[in-house]
Amino acid sequence: SRRLGLTLLRRELRMKAVNSEAKPIHGVARDAVVKIESSLGRTNFSVVPMDDFQMILGMELLSTAKMVPMPHLHSISIMDEKSPCMVPVTSIKRDKGKAAMISALQLNKGLKHGEETYLVTIREVTNDSPGLVPEALAPVLAKFAGIMPAELPRRLPPRREVDHAIELLPGAKSPAMAPYRMAPVELRELRRQLDEMLSGGIIRPSKAPFGAPVLFQAKHDGSKRLCVDYRALNKVTVKNKYPLHQLGEAQVFSKLDLRSGYWQ
Repeated sequence: SRRLGLTLLRRELRMKAVNSEAKPIHGVARDAVVKIESSLGRTNFSVVPMDDFQMILGMELLSTAKMVPMPHLHSISIMDEKSPCMVPVTSIKRDKGKAAMISALQLNKGLKHGEETYLVTIREVTNDSPGLVPEALAPVLAKFAGIMPAELPRRLPPRREVDHAIELLPGAKSPAMAPYRMAPVELRELRRQLDEMLSGGIIRPSKAPFGAPVLFQAKHDGSKRLCVDYRALNKVTVKNKYPLHQLGEAQVFSKLDLRSGYWQ
């Protein structure tokens, strides 16, 4: 108000903005000249300490000057009979990809104004950092550490009393599906996993008339899970109709997180 040479009339009033608390005004500048483009007029201004804006146009001025926002034209229309005009509006482009930096003084000012504020801390999390193990569980994990070794033994488990067999429907033909197309990176991953299973004795070369295509599914850690499409084989397989055990009287439950599918 001093720079503009305005004379203030003292008024014991308080004004509250949307994002701040009520503050006493310094005074009222009466009949101040306002020029917007070609529109010229006079109005009263209340001088209030503000941090976010230099000036706020009230409803009284908008009504007197007949200002109408026109967002589709990026402008404001002043339909005053004496000097109608269109006022272009310039929007401030903000880079959404960059975080705005504020100083300690700006933060303190925002806290005083009751602005919504959050405190966020950043810490580094590494994949090799050990998780927290309950004290009661640590001795049990140490005792049975051999059950979940870092690498599986490169041999098949000993032969059991029962050998698993897949019984086909009478007269069914051996299903042999063509392989799915793969990207070069998937072909390299397929060769790597096949070589690993060959060296570990999990699979062996075969000329059997059966064939099932494979595909990959991305895992949460970024690696690829090998999935075998056995749908054609399942259609000609004799289904096992033996009823499963009921869980009503069960007392012990387990959750297995298998190492690499169900061939273990």
